[in-house]
Amino acid sequence: MKTVLITGATGLVGSHIALQMLEKGWQVKCLVRTINKKADTKRIFGHYGSESLSLFEKITWVQGDILDIHSVIEALADVEYVVHSAAFVSFIPNEFPEMYKINVEGTANIVNACLDKKITKLCHISSVAAIGRSMDEKDYSEETVWKDSPTNTNYAKSKYQAELEVWRGIAEGLNAVIVNPSTIIGPGIWEQSSATLITKVWEGQEYYTQGINGFVDVRDVANVSIQLLESPISGERFIASSENIGFHELFNQIADRLNKPRPSKEATPAKAKIVVAVGWVLYKLFNKKPFITAESSRTAMFKSYFSNEKVKKTLGYKFIPIAEAINHTTKCFLKEKG
Repeated sequence: MKTVLITGATGLVGSHIALQMLEKGWQVKCLVRTINKKADTKRIFGHYGSESLSLFEKITWVQGDILDIHSVIEALADVEYVVHSAAFVSFIPNEFPEMYKINVEGTANIVNACLDKKITKLCHISSVAAIGRSMDEKDYSEETVWKDSPTNTNYAKSKYQAELEVWRGIAEGLNAVIVNPSTIIGPGIWEQSSATLITKVWEGQEYYTQGINGFVDVRDVANVSIQLLESPISGERFIASSENIGFHELFNQIADRLNKPRPSKEATPAKAKIVVAVGWVLYKLFNKKPFITAESSRTAMFKSYFSNEKVKKTLGYKFIPIAEAINHTTKCFLKEKG
């Protein structure tokens, strides 16, 4: 039986990777900072029925922190493979130092521990954000070269620097592969990460942008990651993205599935500045995290197209259509809301 340590297993991607690995018969260990956070993973497993909840009980939980390399090394005892999906996503300036520390230093610790323990293989869950955006490009692939640009968010910079740690590990002899998901659609903790796209439409999202982005079902991200981990492929990165669609179309599909009004107001740059300013005031006064920040609003207005040709050709992979991903996710959301 193959053994794996998963970081970030209480998040959207990590929990789905854990579930699919358990279904395939893997022995799964999960590193978590606080044991009570495993309730988030159980909540996500619950979207897939009683059999999945039974599999949840087979997880071995290990308390530790990716910022503490000693706890990481201890967690790697009797482990052959590692999936590193732990990351901090934020577009709030006050949180940038913590985000860089977790995403960059945490990844460096994982890489160093894997080298120290001679792990069979590491799968690093990155992001298309790590590929970078620039004003003179719209089409992105695994071959795109990072360019320093004001269009790159601090989150993108942190994920790019995290990838550099993985490439450094590969240069030092680590067997590793990198997965770069686009924006992920799937049932998670509705107050966190990309799952908030569903929550905001449910609450009455009024604004949309003319931006275009890549989107992918979380089940595809998990499946691609596991297939690459099990393959002989090493020292490569793969974009996991199903379709490039507009944010307006995305919000309309979500609204229709939730039986909510479609967003009807275009968030022009001028309007976005007002919304950002209001959100920032509320954050400062009431510590309520804004849904839109200066960085996230700029990103939502870009027209970015991500190629999935490499993973389709390499694995013969067929992605779940985004309409199906939205249908599945909103069904889970409505069921949980009762």
